[in-house]
Amino acid sequence: MVAFNPAGKAPGVYMQEIEVPGPIAGVSTGIAAIIGPAKSGPLNTPTFVTNWTQFNEVFGGYVDAPVIYAPMAVRGFFENGGAVCCFVRAGVARQSSFAVLDASPERNPVFTVRAKEEGKQGDKIKVTVKEGSLSKTTALKCSTNLEKLSQDGLIINVGSADDASLFLAGDIVCISQGALTEEGEVAFVSALRKEIVLKAALVKAFSTDEPEQITIRLADPQNKRRLRLTSAAGIEPGSYLQFSQMGTGGETLEDEGVVESLDGNSVLLRSPLSKAFSLSSDEELDVCSLEFTLEIKENDSPEAITQVFENLSVVPYHSRYYEKMITKSDLVLIEPADPPNSSLPPYNMPDPSYGGNSGALAGGEDDNPKGLTYSHYRDAIDALEKASVNIVCAPDAVGFGAQDNAVLLYLADHCRRMGDRFAVLDCAYNLSISAAIGQRELLGDTSYAAFYYPWIEIPNPSGIGRIKVPPSGYIAGVYARTDDAKGVHKAPGNEYIQGCYGPSAIINDTEHGRLNEESVNAIMSIPGIGTALMGARTLSAGTQWRYINVRRLLLYIEKSIQDATRFAVFQPNNLSLWATIKRQVNDFLNTVWRSGALFGATPDQAFMVKVDEELNPPSIRALGQLVIEVVLYPVTPAEYIVFRVIQQPGGASVSES
Repeated sequence: MVAFNPAGKAPGVYMQEIEVPGPIAGVSTGIAAIIGPAKSGPLNTPTFVTNWTQFNEVFGGYVDAPVIYAPMAVRGFFENGGAVCCFVRAGVARQSSFAVLDASPERNPVFTVRAKEEGKQGDKIKVTVKEGSLSKTTALKCSTNLEKLSQDGLIINVGSADDASLFLAGDIVCISQGALTEEGEVAFVSALRKEIVLKAALVKAFSTDEPEQITIRLADPQNKRRLRLTSAAGIEPGSYLQFSQMGTGGETLEDEGVVESLDGNSVLLRSPLSKAFSLSSDEELDVCSLEFTLEIKENDSPEAITQVFENLSVVPYHSRYYEKMITKSDLVLIEPADPPNSSLPPYNMPDPSYGGNSGALAGGEDDNPKGLTYSHYRDAIDALEKASVNIVCAPDAVGFGAQDNAVLLYLADHCRRMGDRFAVLDCAYNLSISAAIGQRELLGDTSYAAFYYPWIEIPNPSGIGRIKVPPSGYIAGVYARTDDAKGVHKAPGNEYIQGCYGPSAIINDTEHGRLNEESVNAIMSIPGIGTALMGARTLSAGTQWRYINVRRLLLYIEKSIQDATRFAVFQPNNLSLWATIKRQVNDFLNTVWRSGALFGATPDQAFMVKVDEELNPPSIRALGQLVIEVVLYPVTPAEYIVFRVIQQPGGASVSES
């Protein structure tokens, strides 16, 4: 607890609110991610939907020709009790794009213009970058003669109130008398007294006997950040300004600057101007803001839509930041360069004079749902790293008789790498028992995935007959339903699948035994009851992680503790912190034990939390580490129920005393 600090406080009663870390709230376990092709919708973008209607609106519902299983998996997830589905559309389709380059010698990309609609039709869209400017003005020039200069060189009197009003506090002024010049900063102006008061006294020997020969004017802007303009209309913080003036030798002086702040018609630049601009010259110092205009044309036809976005900026906090303005386009999307443009301002702007910044979008591809390859699925799975989900499946990855399990392997490895999710893997279409076991062997050893056989039959979405589909989406719904009703510690075995006619293949007890021994979870038809999941094993070769509920329970506990104890990062690594974390974790695990997830008659038999000097000696603490050891005894499912029936010959004996 932080001690009260009385420094600088009057005696009295003070209130201190002490924030104490609250109990650990368990994370969700039933959010499913389904990856696969769809009729429409964003590609490789995790999108959360909470019902079938939302999925239809975003991704277009069922796809009949060719048959796509992912939409059916989403429907099956919701039918079986799932509440939140994260859909990632994988597709061959690509949007046409065009990279707009900057004005630096390296021609670094500034942003990419991408067609809103996927497909080759986007290649007809044309982009043109043009010059733009919100402000064209000049630097302010003002000068006047002195009426009087105080002996201490601090106060300047001018001829009239109007002359005094030409100057503002903060102005850098130049005082001249013949060849003698000196610069000073204005601290205060009194128009009534016709006075200009400087921040520091002048040090040069100006003749105060002839003050009318002394002039005061705004100083030249070289090596200065502050500049007054005749008008600052159209200029704001973040504006790029270009300065130009005809020099005494007929040459043109040019410089650039970025506005840091604005005060009336005075601008403060991020860095000083370097060129020898003069405010005493007859030539104007021209100031022009640098923006660009983007023209988007649908195609070359006379009736084509043309959208013009004028005077755009590349500064994110500018009122006309390009990304914000072009969201209004019906034709294109704008994506900033990744990695971000590294050129220095103003050379990080699109270059209107560069011929490569005008042209047609390119690279559009029409979708082909059955043309998905491993790389397409890999991109979609990688996109899922940005989303928080618990169950992952890709029903279209198995194809018809496909034996290439690269996508399934990558999906399981994704779950292992993320450490907070579990994969439900489908077998290939129409496999025999032996072929299913063969496919399982190709999937290797992992505790982050489960493998199911066979497919299931559901009503054909077309309304005619039945159709065989991979079961993973339906199984994900069963997981979510079981978690909600019984807890994540309940094995998703002997649980029934809603919305299906039955498995696509009948499995007898002998075959079921073979499948179970190889960690292939069987889907079976139970007479008089329905279709049930009759297996709950992961693909782990070891017994420690054999069961799905054990792996998912540990994921739930780990993620819940991780999220709730983030507050401890960078806290003082002392006994107080140790006690706080131990109390939090103990309380949470006690709740988990009471739910029936941990084995033991008492909490001490079910779990142990250790954080002490033995785990955290000075050498470990010196590395910035705090080690907490958590020992758990999760419950495993009663996979085999064995009744020993003993026939006792002879019956009971009766005797009298």
